[in-house]
Amino acid sequence: MLNGLISRENDPERLLRLVGDELPNFDAVNVATSFIIFGTLCDSRPFPRNIAADESFRGLMAQARAMCADGRLRAGELANLTHAMAKMSAAGKLAAADADVQDTLAALEQRLVRVAFDMIPQHVSSSVYGLAVLGRTPGAAAWASLEAAVVRVGPGMDPQAAANIWWAFATLGLTPGAEARAALEAAVVRVGPRMNDQDVGNLFWAYATLELMPGAEARAALEVAVVRVGPGMEPQHAANTAWSFATLGLMPGAEARAALEAAVVRVAAGMTPQETANTLWSYSILRLMPGAETREALEAAVVRVGPSMTP
Repeated sequence: MLNGLISRENDPERLLRLVGDELPNFDAVNVATSFIIFGTLCDSRPFPRNIAADESFRGLMAQARAMCADGRLRAGELANLTHAMAKMSAAGKLAAADADVQDTLAALEQRLVRVAFDMIPQHVSSSVYGLAVLGRTPGAAAWASLEAAVVRVGPGMDPQAAANIWWAFATLGLTPGAEARAALEAAVVRVGPRMNDQDVGNLFWAYATLELMPGAEARAALEVAVVRVGPGMEPQHAANTAWSFATLGLMPGAEARAALEAAVVRVAAGMTPQETANTLWSYSILRLMPGAETREALEAAVVRVGPSMTP
């Protein structure tokens, strides 16, 4: 009944009052669900500017830390809690540098070492993605536990999990070890036919950011995916993919190049200054002459974004 009340709440202030009134009765599921709903509501107008300053929310974090210490917080709850904190932080509603927030993240990290062996692919993805968004580099023990979990759950990863894990590692500047990289590359090959444009863009960006050359099978899977998702690519993903080819010094195959050019023509009008610059830079680095339509679209983009370009 209590979890149902939490789940149905759509007003952050009422949820904070509910947390304040019922916190002594919360179990681990209630704590995790509260964080999830706060994460869902964090873009709403009445959400506190910095929820970490609220007394009820501080109590909720203290309860989460206590449940990490005594073993009540399980793998799924930990993953959901970490991901929800990341959503609030990304929305600018949770100060990641707050002392209580940092203490809670430290407790979650310590608990992760104990529960990583129970994680399913979604739990691993949510945990490492959450840490990356929060800008928290895991310590040696947590990192080893996450890598071991990646190896174990790799065969069950869906496209989003594989892309999010690669993106998170790259965002944190952490290069996966040999076994974890092999598991992630095998996942890329397996899920390639089901990737969307965001998955493709994030994966290419991760390889390029970490300066890791994808293996032959992974590269082939990604190029095939570029051809398939090209018609639906958003500006950011098209620019990131082009930038990644150039950063890695990889010449896209004919079909992938044609798909990227078509995507650039379609989305150039919506590119930011950085996306426009990255796309132009990729042509320069790869010494590729853009087709007539692509060149026209990029020139128009330069004219449009020129006034807001930084040096």
